[in-house]
Amino acid sequence: MLESASGQIVVAGYSKSPDLQVTLGSSQTIHGGAKDGFISILDPSLSSFQQSSYLGGTLDDDIVQ
Repeated sequence: MLESASGQIVVAGYSKSPDLQVTLGSSQTIHGGAKDGFISILDPSLSSFQQSSYLGGTLDDDIVQ
C-alpha cells in the first residue's frame, strides 16, 4: 500500500474471492484462477475506487513488492 503524490491510496495484493469490486474498463474484470493478483486505487477520502482490477491467469498469481 502506498499514497500517491495526489493523495490516492494504491493497494496491491492477491484475492481468492470472485467478488472483488472491479471498475468499468479494468484490464481483468473476472477472477481467473484459485488466487489472482489485484491492484486498486482509492480516492484520498477512501470513499470510492478510482480503478480496481484483477491481474492473473488460471493458476495462482500474486503481486509482491
